[in-house]
Amino acid sequence: MGSLLGVLFANFFMGCIEEEVFSKFEKPEIYCRYIDSFIKTTHNEDILLLKNYLQDASGLTFTIENSVEGSMPFLDILVTQQQEKFDTDTYVKPTNTGQCMNGKSECPQRYINSTISAYIRRALTHCSTWTKVHTEIVRSTQVLLNNGFNKKDIETITKKIIDRWYHTQQDTTEKKEDIKIYYRAFFSTAYKEDERILKQIIKRNVKPTNPDKRINVVIYCKSQKTSHLLLRNSPNIIKKPTQHSHVIYRFTCKRGNCATLPSTYVGMTTMKLSRRLSYQLSCGAPKIHLRQEHHENITRQMLTENTEIITTCPDTRRRPILEALYIKELNPNLNIKSSDLQALPSIRRNTAPSTSQPETRRNETDDTSMP
Repeated sequence: MGSLLGVLFANFFMGCIEEEVFSKFEKPEIYCRYIDSFIKTTHNEDILLLKNYLQDASGLTFTIENSVEGSMPFLDILVTQQQEKFDTDTYVKPTNTGQCMNGKSECPQRYINSTISAYIRRALTHCSTWTKVHTEIVRSTQVLLNNGFNKKDIETITKKIIDRWYHTQQDTTEKKEDIKIYYRAFFSTAYKEDERILKQIIKRNVKPTNPDKRINVVIYCKSQKTSHLLLRNSPNIIKKPTQHSHVIYRFTCKRGNCATLPSTYVGMTTMKLSRRLSYQLSCGAPKIHLRQEHHENITRQMLTENTEIITTCPDTRRRPILEALYIKELNPNLNIKSSDLQALPSIRRNTAPSTSQPETRRNETDDTSMP
């Protein structure tokens, strides 16, 4: 369990078993499988025989549940047989206690709206008549109210979803698909401001190649670990900025000509910032800049006083993306390479030495390139 391929393997296995069984046994009038199997037949002997065939071929154990008065639950749908069709309704297990996410939870508002939407869409997709839809919406509304949801929010979202559902059923025009960009964030009290800034950055710097499509940023939150919420020993001890790790930092030079127009450099590191600054003493853009422009040797004090932490990010996949976004936003003039990298024959140049070119990811900021 837990493997991403688990569902694929299970479906492939059952598909092979069914192909083998139905080569020997006549397939029922209706046979559907999605986790459970739904079968329509006129004789119970056929069900028992099919069950034995499936068990012998697969080595699994199957159970049978017969319909009661023409109705039978299939997953979360109650299927009722009529003369020439099936009616469907939402199915609620007798053991269901009616609990869901509390409407007064400390979480983004869209999570609360999504919970309401799930109940309403379930009624629209599972119920075959508007009478049953109405009954299910009334039941779902009561469940949501019992769990602390606001009645006005429930009515507003219900009306919005039903109107959209109705117009979607009537609209036959081709629907344009948006380009979705997923971003995982950590929930905090300032999540609205973080999301606003992130969407603003993407809107300014990312444009779809197809002008008819729009970019839709989907932000989902991950809860903090319980250990992050507990008080630690000596809570008054504050780390020095240089003792932080997994950071994106900025070096600013204000010497000489840089006093009017400061030269800046943006980088990232997974190690402690103090150790990263030690590497900058031996090589890197700040050292080269001070030597070439100001004819000075870089010192530890100079680096410490002129380096600030922009943000901290422990996520290894998110950190390079944040660095690239900050480089795009802040446009540091020291984040360039003045040498032409001719590592591959396909990019070698036959002309004179190349001019400086901006780069999105530099070797100076990659900790793995340090000795």
